[in-house]
Formats: sequence, structure tokens, C-alpha cells
Amino acid sequence: MKKILTSCLFLFFVLTSYAGERRFTTLDGKSLSYEKIVSAPRTILFIWTTWCPYCRQEIERLSQGRLSLEGFEIYYINVGEKKAKVEKFSEMRKINGYIKSKIVVDEEGFFADKFSVVGIPTYIFLEDGKNPSKTYFLDEDLLKAISNKQQNGL
Repeated sequence: MKKILTSCLFLFFVLTSYAGERRFTTLDGKSLSYEKIVSAPRTILFIWTTWCPYCRQEIERLSQGRLSLEGFEIYYINVGEKKAKVEKFSEMRKINGYIKSKIVVDEEGFFADKFSVVGIPTYIFLEDGKNPSKTYFLDEDLLKAISNKQQNGL
């Protein structure tokens, strides 16, 4: 009886720890864990939806390489929409392959809840998965300021 109980408890803890790992799919079919997404030394999460006109403008601006995002790992987190809708949007807008591979579908809005997002689009900046800061618009001056802050450990 002890062996059965011990086995059941072990199985319970293994399954709950596995279930606790949030996984998301990119538009190119890759599965990424939450930890993988936020763990880079310098990460930008761009929280967006297809129905938001400002989000569409930002996606277009980012896909055209108008900002120098070198040194940052960026993920385009689509919240609250089905993968098929996001795929259709990316095909219609001719989103380039690199950005398309970084679009993460978050149908449940986990990232919006996790980082208390109240408006979109939102940029979230992370250092090694910590110290989140947010903004609603991104330009070169802000990127430089963030880079300097992170490099100086401020």
C-alpha cells in the first residue's frame, strides 16, 4: 500500500510540475516555453493583436527594420487570438520570415496577465527574465537608453 501511495504522489508531483511549464507555439510551428522566451539577457516582448491599428503599424515598422534591435531577443506575443487568425494576418501583411518565426501565439492572454498589460501595443523589457519595464512606443532613443541602463546594471 505504501508503494502505491508513494508512486501516486510521485506521479502527481511530476505531472503538476510538467503542467506548470507554460508552452507557446510560434507561427512557424516551434514550441517555446515561457522560460525560454523570457530568459535571454536582454529581451523585448511586443504584446499585440491583429485587430489593433497601432499594433499593425508597429508590426509593419518592426518588420521593415526601421529600428536597430541588435543585442535584444525580441518576441512578438499575440494575445487572445487563434493561431489561424494570426497566420492569415501575417500572410496578408507579408510579414518577413524572421519576424514570423518570432511571433508567439498566446491564445489565453498569459503574458498580458503576467505583466499586467492594460493597453496594446505594449513593449516589455526584461533583463535575464527580471526587472520588467513597459512602454507603448519604441524608438531609437529609448532603445539606447535601455541598452545603457542594462549595460551599466542600473
